[in-house]
Order: sequence, then structure tokens, then C-alpha cells
Amino acid sequence: MTGGGGGQRLLLRPWHRWSCGWRWPLLCTALVCLLLVPGLAWSSADSLRPYRALSGISVLADGGEHAMRSTTSVAIDSRGRVWIGGYRRLLRLDGMQVHSYPGQRTPQLPEGYIRSLLPLGNGDMLIGANREGVLHWELASGQLVPLTVQGGQRLTRINDLVAGRAGGAWIAAEQGLFYWPGGASRTLQPVNALAGLPSLSPRVFSVLDASDGSLWVAAHNGLYRRRPGGKALLPVRSGQPVLDRRLAEESVWVLAEDGRGRVWAGLVRSGVVVIDGDQAFAPAGLDGTQGLHQGRTIRSLLWDRQRMWLGTDGRGLLACERDCRQAAVVTVNLAAYEGQRNFHVRELARAADGRIWAASDRGVFHFDPDARGIYELDVTPPGMDPHQRFNAVRSLLHDGQQRLWLGREAGELMRWDLASGQRSIVYLPPPLDASAVNALGTDGSGKLWVAGSGVAWVDPDSLQVRPAGELGQQARSQVNHMAVGDERAWLGYHDGLVEVDAQGRILRQMLSTADTGLRTTHIVALAEQGRWLWAGTPEGLHRIDLQQWRAEPLALLANPSAEQRERVDQITGLAVDGQRLWVGTAVGVFQVDVATGAVQAVASTQGLRVHSLQVGADRRLWFSASPATIGVIDSAGQVQLYRARDGVNDGRGFHRGAVQRLPGGQLLFGTGIGVLAVDPARLPASPLPVPDLTPVITGLQIDAQRWPEGRLPQRGQGLSLQPEQQRLLVAFSALPAMEPERRQHAFMLEGHDPDWITLEPGVAPMALYGKLPPGRYTLALRVGSDETPGRHWTSRYPLEVLPAWYQRRWVHVAVIAGLILAVALLLRARDRIALRRQRQLEQLVTRRTNELQQANTQLAALAGEDALTGLYNRRRLFQHLNELIAQGQQHWRPHSLVLLDLDHFKQINDSYGHVVGDAVLRQVAARLQQALRAQDMAARYGGEELLLLLPDTTQAAALELAERLRQAIATMRVRCDPVQLSVTASFGVAQLQPGQSAEQWIERADLALYRAKRQGRNQVCADTAMG
Repeated sequence: MTGGGGGQRLLLRPWHRWSCGWRWPLLCTALVCLLLVPGLAWSSADSLRPYRALSGISVLADGGEHAMRSTTSVAIDSRGRVWIGGYRRLLRLDGMQVHSYPGQRTPQLPEGYIRSLLPLGNGDMLIGANREGVLHWELASGQLVPLTVQGGQRLTRINDLVAGRAGGAWIAAEQGLFYWPGGASRTLQPVNALAGLPSLSPRVFSVLDASDGSLWVAAHNGLYRRRPGGKALLPVRSGQPVLDRRLAEESVWVLAEDGRGRVWAGLVRSGVVVIDGDQAFAPAGLDGTQGLHQGRTIRSLLWDRQRMWLGTDGRGLLACERDCRQAAVVTVNLAAYEGQRNFHVRELARAADGRIWAASDRGVFHFDPDARGIYELDVTPPGMDPHQRFNAVRSLLHDGQQRLWLGREAGELMRWDLASGQRSIVYLPPPLDASAVNALGTDGSGKLWVAGSGVAWVDPDSLQVRPAGELGQQARSQVNHMAVGDERAWLGYHDGLVEVDAQGRILRQMLSTADTGLRTTHIVALAEQGRWLWAGTPEGLHRIDLQQWRAEPLALLANPSAEQRERVDQITGLAVDGQRLWVGTAVGVFQVDVATGAVQAVASTQGLRVHSLQVGADRRLWFSASPATIGVIDSAGQVQLYRARDGVNDGRGFHRGAVQRLPGGQLLFGTGIGVLAVDPARLPASPLPVPDLTPVITGLQIDAQRWPEGRLPQRGQGLSLQPEQQRLLVAFSALPAMEPERRQHAFMLEGHDPDWITLEPGVAPMALYGKLPPGRYTLALRVGSDETPGRHWTSRYPLEVLPAWYQRRWVHVAVIAGLILAVALLLRARDRIALRRQRQLEQLVTRRTNELQQANTQLAALAGEDALTGLYNRRRLFQHLNELIAQGQQHWRPHSLVLLDLDHFKQINDSYGHVVGDAVLRQVAARLQQALRAQDMAARYGGEELLLLLPDTTQAAALELAERLRQAIATMRVRCDPVQLSVTASFGVAQLQPGQSAEQWIERADLALYRAKRQGRNQVCADTAMG
């Protein structure tokens, strides 16, 4: 299609262009689903309900060492820990702590391909693997114990693990059906050994121990049932030939029971068959190979109070609600992974808090199935499957005609008719295709203004695109924001402000700070009200008089500090409400009287950065903030914050200014993955309470011994360290899995630490202590959250460090008594020999004088001073090194040393003699002592080698000091009459690493020195082990 504006090309993708061929019946089926399913259909009171999507929160998707994109299974055990299985390993989430299997301690799981997980009531876990068979993870020992059939043989390809009503577990495997009686048993019993049941063919895919006592078995050759009280497994027959043929000829992959006692059988190709007593039916949309699943395998089933969730092998997530006779496709908005058209949901599990967890080829995610007032919208472009790509929305506009306009990346513009559901895509021409559509607006004539890397007009009915007058012919920077009136429009760029009329003619510009009143030309937000245009910039708020075309900066805070000024001047959003202007900043929200310019601080946003502002139909102010927060401020200035557990998923961040209020009162916020909708009328009066974040010990290691999970101290239980035990490592975390990255962790050993030790955010919290003095302490663990500033959850564990025998009190008393007795005996002996000592006085004085001279000589050597240079000698050097290393074993701090060697020193001695060489050493030593701090130490290591010990100094800082010393030595002149000469030195620098001895530390510095010598001397080289 060709539109105006010089024949620029317009590409449209209206919904009807995609709805052709085999897709048309699928679309009609999906539309009927939305109309008929009560939980997914819309009403006149909620026009957005047909377009709702689930807000999926991804886990372990940050690209770290534990990141898992493709997962196969997920389960939540009785203690709230999340187990995640993949193709190569098994992970367990204890809040912020992640345990990985296989590992050095789990040789029972070398391959790590997990096919099924079953939590047991006592905290244990049954694990069904591909090659390793069935493994029992025991909480008491923390070990994986293989379960085998008679003869010690392991099963392979475990398809399903299901809890038995008698307390054991059923195992569906490639070799058939087996039963594990539970407890300490390590033997799996074939099903034909139970109650005389007939032997089944191999390859059992699923099993269900139903609530009425019946046993259902899905095998490769059909579906079988043992009725209550019966002993035989018989093929299931419903009396409906089509369904019976599917059950008999097509593999049933998964079984589940709903709240009405009906059994659901998920087939490999033909959807679902629901058996209700002796009757059966196929839900609409899941009947045969042409349903919503499109012939893909139903991989998982989960009943959740009023609906059945279905995970498919390629079609994502489906749902059937209430009477379960009609299915619907459910879109899940994920911010973690961008994928292809297929979306595999392999396992579903329900947590105690009601959230549903899913294992998929997009990683593991969880969602709230009952989100009410805050929810995602499906903004998938026409012709594209959900989850195929991220659907970032950079700008929003509702034109009052039941049409919603979405500005997207790469110059895409979507028109969304909320009444009919039709969506059309406009691919904007250059230069608008070079960036996202950052701003949208409509003028008095009804045409749509579109701004990004350029500016264009779009006819809202025909979707024809044409240049916006003179603006469409200019090459400028990106438009950040735009305010459009009936007759004029204002565009804020990275480098200025432009005013145009309705024909696109440029009227006035502010392109510099000179003579304009602007502090900066970087405009990020605009709002127009009467004679005033308000401009937000990174350097504050400006009020522009449209008559004088002059900007005036407005201070939001009186006499702010430098730190406050830097944050409050970062204007992030503007919103006009009558004669009030709302201003969002990096520290809070302010209100400005439009007529007088008076500023009032309304509310703090608790350190959150505001992205967009919108006044609601109830006159309350709504705003989006990061991370993942929607806030509302009432007339009294009270702030309510809604977080991820309330349904807020910012999806890679909210976009500044991307907000719109619909006529029905709903508010829409643009995010990195689509649109977040907030319906104030359906929003709970207050956010959901923060879960209990009391920390628990998730790992304990004393010296080299790790404690099994079953022996970990529970809250309030004590610990004790034996005298020979030196090192204590405690891993801890709060177990709720919602937003662990927003927590703060700290610990303190009461009786030892003077204050709390706060850990860096985002890292697994651990407390480490070494060589604690004997005594009684209390280990306090603390967790806080961004959502509750000032509130903390604390748990305490008594800790006793037992003394060694020589540290006990009675030993000390005995030693003191012995010393007193010895002193008394010595005094008595002194009196007895006084006369004899007097007679031998002269001889004694002579001998003592000689001994004193020898002792003084020895003391001079022991004092550690080098006679030539005045620096410390090797003995004193190593004494200080060992003391510093010993201190670091308890409280680690960075220490560095510098080893330097005078270049060609032998030639100086050979050419000028040792007198000159000694003078060189003395003058270099004096220069070193002038450059060192009071706590630093300089020593003569040997010959012309000198060593500098730099406590509390990183290797980078030591390198800077060594370079300054190298330059100082190279520029100095050594004078020893009549000789004057220059010398240079080579330096090697190394930082102390944990566990190293003094000799190893010096050896690393010596290697660096050797490298400096080898590279040409007069250089500084660092130890490569520190990077």
C-alpha cells in the first residue's frame, strides 16, 4: 500500500491477512474460547479482559553459573524449597542459595537428565532420571540413594513419579509400572507382584492413584483402570468409538484428576479425553489434532481449584475453567528469554502460596493464576505467535475512539481496536525505522503524531504515513518526548526543544543554553498547560513562558545538599491535572502550582526511580518505578506500592512516559515485554503482605566437614565447636522464592562482632569465622527487603566454642599457683647464696660484663636493623610477614609486597668499588623510607634486593606506588665523592592470597621481578595470579 508524503511505503499487517488457510478455524476457536469461558471472557465492565496475559517471573535467568534455559521438571518440597531438573543437572533453590546436583558429592547422578520429581511429606525427594533411574534424596543424610529392582538393577527413562494413597509412590518407566513402599526401602516392586495384578507391557508413561481408590495407568498400548476393590487392570472404555479409539491406539502421556473427580488423559497428538465415571468427552479446543494444541503432546496437567492448566509440547500453556468443557490459549509474558514460535511447557507445580511454577524451554518461571487488579496484556503482533519475540512498548496513546496506539521498537506502530480486537502494524519509513517510537500524540484535526528518530503523521483510519512538514525533512537527534496541542506541538530532543504549528512549520527553537534559560538542552519530558510549557531535564525542571519563549529553572527543594540536588534534578516524568503539575524524580514526587510555580513535596518513593506518571479517574496519582513497582499517592500524600507478588512485572524495565488512562479507568504502562494494566476498581485495597522472610540455615560447614541438610540447626537450636575445630561457614537465606534479589542480608556474632556485617546484594549470603576464642556466643542472621524499609527478620542460634585443656580455668589456676611457689623458692634460694655471691662478686661482674656485651650484640641482630642501610633485616621481615598472615586468617584484608632489585649493581661494585655500592644502597634506602607510610615496612632482603611490605594495600595501589618509586630512583643522582652516577631498579609486586605462606608470597613477587628483569629492567611487573 502506498500513502502520501512522496510515495513513502506503508506496510500493514492487519489481523485478517494472517487469518487464512488452516489458521482461520484456529482463530475462530480461540475467539469462541474467549467468549464462552467465564474465567477468560470479557464483560462490558472490563474491556481488557479478553487480552489478559499471565505475568511470568523467571528464575535463574540472569546468565550466572546456575542459569538454566531449558528445564524438564519442577517441584516444591514440604519445606518450600524449589527443585528444578534439566538435561544436565538438578538444582535446588533455598531462597538465595542454590545447590547443584550432580557435583563432587553426588556421583550417583553423573548424567543429570531429570525427567520427573516427586516431593515426599517428610522433606525427602524422589528423582526420576533418564539413565540413573530412581533416586531417593534423603533429608537426614543429604545423600542420593539409588532405588533398584530385585538384583540391584536400575530402571531407565523414568516417565512419571506419582504419590500413592497408601504412602508410597508409583513409578512409570520404560520397563513398566513399579511401586515403592516408602520408608527406608530401597527396592522397587514390579506392579504384577502387587495383589495379583496382571503384568503390563513395558513403556508406562503415567499413573494416577485417584481419590476414589481407583488406579489408572497410561501405557504405550492404551489406558487402563483398576476399579476400587478390584484386582485387575482393564482397558478403559467409554462407549464413544472415536474417544475409545484414541485411548487405545494413541499413547496417553499424562494423567490428572480435577476437583470433581474426573480423570484427564493428555494424549500425544489428539488433545485431551476427560473420563467422568463411565462417560467421556473431549473439551472444545482440545478435540483431535486440529485443536488449540495443534496436534502437539499434552506434557503436563495441573488442577488449580477451579481450572485445569495444560502444558503442551510446543503450544505453550492452555487452560480449561470451571466445567472444563472449553479450552483457551493462555499467553505468558516472560522477560527472560526470547524464543522461536514453539513454546514447550514440560511440567507444572503448585506452591503453598498459590503460585504456579512451570518448567519449560524458556527456563523456570512462576505466575499468579488469580491476578486481579494488575495483569499483563497480550500485545502480540498479528501473524506472530506469543513468546516468539519481546514485544517492548515505548509509547502509548488512546485516541478516544476505542483505539489504542502502541509505539514499538524499530519504527513499528500498532493500532489496536479494543472493540473488535483487530490489530494492525505500520512499519514506519526511514528515518523513523532507525529507532523505537518514543512519543505519540493527536492534534485538533485528529491526525496522529509519531516521533522517534524522526517525526511523521499517520492517518488513524487509512494508516497512511506522510512527513510532518519541515520536521520530516530535517535530520536531528531522537525525540525523547512530545506534547501536542490543538494548534501547536512541542518536541523534546537530546539536543534541544522545537515548537511547530499544525502544518509542521518550525516556529521557534531552543538549541542551546545561551540566552534561553535552559540549564541543558537534553529534554526528557514535556507537559503543556495554558501559557506555560513545562520541560523536564536531567538537570532540573524548567517553566517556559510560551509568550516570551523563555525558560525559567524551578528548584524542587530549598537548599538541597549536593547529593540531593543530583537526584532531585533528574526529572523522570510529568503529568498535568488541572492547575496542578506532578513531577517525578529519582527521589520522589513533587506537585507544582501551575499558576504560581509554588512547589510542594508530595511523597517519597522510598528510593525508587519514577518512570511515568498518570492521574487516575479517582484523582489519585499513579506512577511506575523500578524495580518492578506500581505506586499510587492519595490526597493525603500516603503511598501504596504494589510489587511483583501483586502482579507487577516490569519486563526489562518500564519506559519513561509510556502510560495511558483508558475511559474505563484502567491504566496502561509500557514495559520491555509489552503492556502492564492496572485496574484500580479491581485492585485490592492494600498490597499483598510481605511473606515471612525469617532466615534459616541452608548450609553448614565446620572445617572440611559439610553437615547434611537433615542435621542443620533449626531456629533457636545451638551449635558447638570442639577445640580443634577452627573454621565455621554458615549459609543462610529466607526460603520464599519471590524476588530474592531485592533482599538485604546481614549477620553478627553477638559477643564477638561490634556491629552487623552487611553483605553485598545479589550474592548468596554466608557467614564465615575462623579461630574463635573459647566462649559462648549467639549467631544472629538478618534479612530485610526493599519493600519494607526499616523492617528486618532475624533468627538467632546459640554458639559455644569449647576450650582446649590448656585453656580451662583450673589449668590457669594451677599455673598461677605454681608460678607463685616457684618465685618463693627462688627468693629463698637467693637469700641462702647471698654471701657466696658477694665473695664471687668480682668474678661475677667480669663474667656478666662479657655476657652483657655478647647479649647486646645478639639483641642488635634480633632488633632487626640492617647495619648498612638502616632498614629492617630478613629476620624482622619474616617475623612481621608471619604476624600479618596470621591476622588475615581471622579477618581478611588485602596486603601487598614489592620486591625491587638495583639494575647492574655488580657493575657498580666492579667499576667504582664497594664503597660506592654501599653509598648507592644507603641513598636508595633513604629515598624509599621517605615515600612510605607509617604502617609500611622497608627491609633489606639480601644484597641489592630490597623489600617493601604494604599492609591494607591492594595490588593495584601497590603497582602505583612501585611506579612512583621506580621513577624517583631513576631520576636521583647518587653522590660519593668524587663519583656521581644514576641507577635504576626493577620491581615485582604481589598481593597476599588466602592460605599462602610468607615464602610463597615472596616467591610470587620474585617471579614478577624476574619478569621485569627479563623484559629489559627498569620496569614494574605484577603477579599475574591476581589478574
